[in-house]
Amino acid sequence: MRKGKKYISLFLAIVMVFTILQAPIQLTTAVATGEDNNLTIDGATLSVSSDITVKYLLKKTAFDNAGYKDPYIEATYCGKTTKLDALVTSVSGIECYVFSFNNVAPHKMNDSIYTVLYAQKDGELCVGQTHEYSVAKYAYSKLATTTDPYFRTMLVDMLNYGAAAQKYMNYNVNALVNADLTEKQQSYGTQNLRELTTVKYLPTAEASDKANWVGLGLYLENKVAIRGYFDTDLTNGIYVKVTDEAGKTLGTVPYSDLTTAIGPDNTPVYTFIFDGLNVSQMSKVVKFSICDANNNTISRAYTYSIESYVYTSKDSSVEKLANLTKEMIKYGDAAEKYVSSRGTIFGNMTVADLGEVMYARIVNTGTNTTLDVSGEDVLLKTSAGEIGQIWKFEQNSDGTYTIINQANGKMLNVDNGAEASGANISVCTRTDAVSGKWYILTDGKDYAFMPVYSDAYVMSVADNNAFLEAYTKSGLNYKFNILKLIIENNRENVIWNTTPAIPADSGNVIKLSDYHIQFAQNENITAASEITWTSDELEITNNKVTIPSKGVYKLTAKSGTKTKTVYIIAKNVNEAEYVLYYNDFSSSNLSDFRSFSGDGNMSVSNGRLVLSGKKCILLPEYIGDFADYTITSNATITAANNNTRWMGIMYRKLDGSAPYYQFSTRKNAADERGIELVENNGFGTWTYQQVGSFSEAISATKLYPYKIMVYDDTVKAYINNTLLMSYNNLSSRTGDVGLQVSDCTTEFDYLKVDLNFDIIYNYVRLAQLYSEKPVDLGADFYARFAESKSGKSLVASNDNVVIGAMSKDTNQIWRFTRNSNGSYRICHVSKNMYLSTNNSSSTAGTNVLLRAYSDSSDQAWFIYEQNNCYILVPSCSYDVAMDLAAGITTNGNNIQLWTYNDDDDNAKYFDILKESINNNIESVIWYDTPAIPVNVGETVDLDNYSIQYAENSRLFSSLNINWNSDEVTIVDNKIKINAKGVYKLVATSGTRKANVYVIAKAPTETEYVLYYNDFSSNDLSDFNLMINSGSANVSDGKLYLDGEIKALMPNYLADFYNYTISSNATLVSGESSGKWFSFMYRLQNEHLYYHYIAKVGTTASNGIIHQLRETSSTWSYQAQTPYSEALNASKNYLFKLEAYGNTAGGYINNQKLLRTHEINALSKGKLGLQVFDVKVAFDDIKVSVDFNKVYDYMTPNKYQALDNASNGLLVNGMADFSILASTKGYTLSVKSTKLAVLAKTSEFTIAQGCCSDGEYVYGVIRNSDDSGAIIRKHKLSDGSYVATSAVLNLGHGNDLTYDSKNNRIVVARGQSLGNGLLFVDPDTLTVTGSVTIDTYAGAITYNEKYDCYAISRGGKTLEILNSNFEVIKSYTRTDSTGYTAQGMGSDDNYIYFPMSYQDKKNVIVVYDWYGNYIMTIQSDVTREAESMFWVNGKYYFAHNYYLEGMNVWETDLKIS
Repeated sequence: MRKGKKYISLFLAIVMVFTILQAPIQLTTAVATGEDNNLTIDGATLSVSSDITVKYLLKKTAFDNAGYKDPYIEATYCGKTTKLDALVTSVSGIECYVFSFNNVAPHKMNDSIYTVLYAQKDGELCVGQTHEYSVAKYAYSKLATTTDPYFRTMLVDMLNYGAAAQKYMNYNVNALVNADLTEKQQSYGTQNLRELTTVKYLPTAEASDKANWVGLGLYLENKVAIRGYFDTDLTNGIYVKVTDEAGKTLGTVPYSDLTTAIGPDNTPVYTFIFDGLNVSQMSKVVKFSICDANNNTISRAYTYSIESYVYTSKDSSVEKLANLTKEMIKYGDAAEKYVSSRGTIFGNMTVADLGEVMYARIVNTGTNTTLDVSGEDVLLKTSAGEIGQIWKFEQNSDGTYTIINQANGKMLNVDNGAEASGANISVCTRTDAVSGKWYILTDGKDYAFMPVYSDAYVMSVADNNAFLEAYTKSGLNYKFNILKLIIENNRENVIWNTTPAIPADSGNVIKLSDYHIQFAQNENITAASEITWTSDELEITNNKVTIPSKGVYKLTAKSGTKTKTVYIIAKNVNEAEYVLYYNDFSSSNLSDFRSFSGDGNMSVSNGRLVLSGKKCILLPEYIGDFADYTITSNATITAANNNTRWMGIMYRKLDGSAPYYQFSTRKNAADERGIELVENNGFGTWTYQQVGSFSEAISATKLYPYKIMVYDDTVKAYINNTLLMSYNNLSSRTGDVGLQVSDCTTEFDYLKVDLNFDIIYNYVRLAQLYSEKPVDLGADFYARFAESKSGKSLVASNDNVVIGAMSKDTNQIWRFTRNSNGSYRICHVSKNMYLSTNNSSSTAGTNVLLRAYSDSSDQAWFIYEQNNCYILVPSCSYDVAMDLAAGITTNGNNIQLWTYNDDDDNAKYFDILKESINNNIESVIWYDTPAIPVNVGETVDLDNYSIQYAENSRLFSSLNINWNSDEVTIVDNKIKINAKGVYKLVATSGTRKANVYVIAKAPTETEYVLYYNDFSSNDLSDFNLMINSGSANVSDGKLYLDGEIKALMPNYLADFYNYTISSNATLVSGESSGKWFSFMYRLQNEHLYYHYIAKVGTTASNGIIHQLRETSSTWSYQAQTPYSEALNASKNYLFKLEAYGNTAGGYINNQKLLRTHEINALSKGKLGLQVFDVKVAFDDIKVSVDFNKVYDYMTPNKYQALDNASNGLLVNGMADFSILASTKGYTLSVKSTKLAVLAKTSEFTIAQGCCSDGEYVYGVIRNSDDSGAIIRKHKLSDGSYVATSAVLNLGHGNDLTYDSKNNRIVVARGQSLGNGLLFVDPDTLTVTGSVTIDTYAGAITYNEKYDCYAISRGGKTLEILNSNFEVIKSYTRTDSTGYTAQGMGSDDNYIYFPMSYQDKKNVIVVYDWYGNYIMTIQSDVTREAESMFWVNGKYYFAHNYYLEGMNVWETDLKIS
């Protein structure tokens, strides 16, 4: 059922591509029975480009507020009904639903279009009235009202063109569309066809052409378009490219729009239609080229125009065609004149073409003020160094401009698209609305701004705002000067009164006619075109000067009666500072200085300026032309009448005695008023801006670096490069720089005044940023992300983002994914969370943090490149960027948003170090392993690699690295690897240089071999032999070292910190068991290195040693252990050392014998072999790199545990806590089940140590005074009772462990008996022996695999004992839980310490066998923990329970 609804206004408005918006006309309504009179269309207009389009506009807000939704129109034209869907867009500042009816043919201008509006409301379909419209009705209604002669001519010529099209198409010729024109109206039309020309040109065919033109012509059925034909054998991906004479692309015809036809020789050809020209462009010259899928041009360029076709057809024997094309040209010419002469009715102004993109300041010539903004308000201000006064002009296809303010990215806009006197002009969010499109009109001197939709109003200014006003020739408030700006290097071509300088490099050519000047403070800028230049120091030719060398050059600028001295400050190309003045006092000549006041002395002594007594001097007078500068000197007070006397550095001193500003330092600078920022106001009065103290009194024997930065309204004072004071309310004035002493003697080592143009023009930075497009770094990639100043990495601290030292850590890896609009979403890989702003805010000071993915604008970051660094701006913002808080590079400092232009600390530059990640190896070349692994046949792309040039330092991006090599060919930073081997490259970045080695293996191999020698040759040139005694030679394919010898391997191995060293070795002979041979590594000099030692007596407890050799006679041990057999002189043994990071592991025959985490005392060094009074045969010496160990941080689980392990935590029945580092976010859970109760008695009531042999569990229960104890024995399988010992003297009985090698229970008695261990027979439960140890055991555990014991006392120590109970390693425990230490237990991976605290749940502290703290686990049992053991792949914990005795629990360790 159709139902009537509230009236909604739907109107049609003109959008003529080549013209200005005209008012809509009323529609004729035909009411049918049953239709709703309230849903209606009440206006219509045209859009004319290559065809004629009717556009219907429905005001969206009113429509939506009435409860309607889902509008569409049904349009019936020439008997065919078409559904028109809505597109939401802004028109004249009003959000509208727009419906477009396309392709109204020229010969059907008289035909009516019948439209009906439909919409949904409350679930029902509503229908409006039927409206009638035609092109002819629009034209006649406008002819009746317009007074614009150009618009009238165009309308008449359009109707004449339509009539000619009717005749050509033989369509409804009895009702020609121009038949109702009056004689007067016909006179408005173009009477005579101008003389036509042709530009048609097709070059001679060439053999390389893969496509050939057949011809070009016109398509005249329902639009004005160019139709083309060509022939080619290529298929998919070919397309036609259309450009203008300058090469600018006007459009393309894709392969999908090509059709086939039969050509002149009856063969198939491709045909296309290009309709990218509007009717005002019939004379526009265009070029057609055919391109292949790879964008290569495969044809000659065919030059053509619509007029070229008419030139040929105007004399056609086909009268209707000749007449049609003539009228078409008249119509096109009228349209072009209408566009180009829009401004001629306004004081002979014409439309200006300022180029496609331009930056400018807009100065009103009547008020002599500059257009600025405050929020969205357009204001008028005196010219100043403010970003709000910089505007970007972007040309649209119709010749209008969108004008963007650079302070906020918003466009100059007429509010609501109004066309009325006084209509407010503001800035608003950028859209395609006509209210933000402006014609720029000019009379050759001044400019006017006219909105595209109006022909009667232009922008005017008064009373500090901008608005529309009817044009008046004498109204200077309508006229503006557009000062074109050059935005480069974060500067603009404006010379300010307070900094009358042009920065340059030696050899530069400066174009003076580019520069606008502010001749006086608080005065508007004078345009460059109004300035003339002269100089006595530089030759000016055609307003250009060439800078001969570093220095300061004086010029004079004049404009009318105004003059200004301007200085070119030139530096050398490789320098950073623009120096206005410098004196190192190498000469005693003091003519630079002007004595200002005081009767003290001034002299030069020993290369220093000395001021004493009361003395004030001024630097050269020209420095007084400046207000902004940095003053630096090394200075000290060598003598003073008393500690309150002072020296001062003066700045911005006006003529006369005062006022001036000063930074003062007293002799006792550490006093509470030891340093001061002050202003001398004259008459002996001082205003103290800031007072404070320095860290020390000024020492007469020490020079202090001073720096005073004076810019705009701010002064910053530094001593020893530390910011001490800052004040930001200075008067913005020029003035002298000077030095002053008061009753003291001060020496200055040098004096320099330089200009920091980055600070002076810091307001330009935002405009500079947006002058470039955001970079496209790729669609999806991984990267490390660092702050550029320090190179420190962006890391996650919980959900916050801070900086930290660059390191091997997945917490520093990010994933960048490009969005369709060119922004990036940046994901922290480890946390799978996205770089965001707090609460999606975009204000300065907003915290940058990590948040789960959302489709929000604060997670979309635009990235801009500057100086090989990157700026990141969230898409929710315009004028703030990602920032390192206060520019402080301390670890942990916060990342935030801050105003982009405010960056004195250079805190907004970041490095994005793109990388590839393959097989858990990232393309970062670390300082400790400068190598790239590759398989033969692969190509290495060096652009993928970043480099760490020094230990613990920053990474350098491939953008900043240059590569070369004498060993392999580098082409486009790529290397093709054709054979196994090691290839040396050199990577250079500035002054930094590093050797990088490509290590190539066969695809089927597993090892990357850095060095190998099988001694098939007798050549020993690889080795540097240091023979103290004995000999070295090669025999039978082996290297024999006999005596006391060091044999150092090739020097390039010293570039590495991480490697595996291996060799087959045979101990041929040795003088005694204490003699040895070793692998040396990280060798700094002959007596400082690590080495892995095998003694002749390998079965001794210290038969295998890892040692740090410190001097010729001192050393320290990191680890020692026995080997299972004595080395046999007739047997080869494979010796292997792995040294990676801080960890070394020693092997014989692939059996791991020792491990240490203490090899971090030495840096990279040489590798070698050593023998000490033994003879050893070495064979197959190999140094390889295990990149899985180098990049082990990339593997979530570094040991055996895998994400799909059966238990999750247990592997082969043992815990592997490394799985908790997995990015899958595992957590540990503990679940305990009571297995057995070892009952107390009335006398023995307190449970202590516990252990198991795998079949039975044994537990001590003692009496209250430790005078006696019993051992209970139960079955482990079901907890059932087996036996009880007699009363034993076990002391406290603190802990038990089972020694499986000797089938005995070892008891750590604890307390005062801790240095004595007892042995108990597990079968008879009797004491069978004891041992005294050199340490103290409060807890004990035995490990069968290592055949060793671990003991602890008081929760403070961890010591490893060999099977003879000798201490072989001692550690200090680092955990601090506050819980009471109890017993201990172990498996092959870890040592466990159960600890208790009153009635709280117990904790289990975990260490590895190398003394490293791993973690603390929260137990689920509250009873007092006593001991634990691991057998049969399961974990058991014993607890003391006062009601029962000893409770034994089986505990599952699981992950979730």
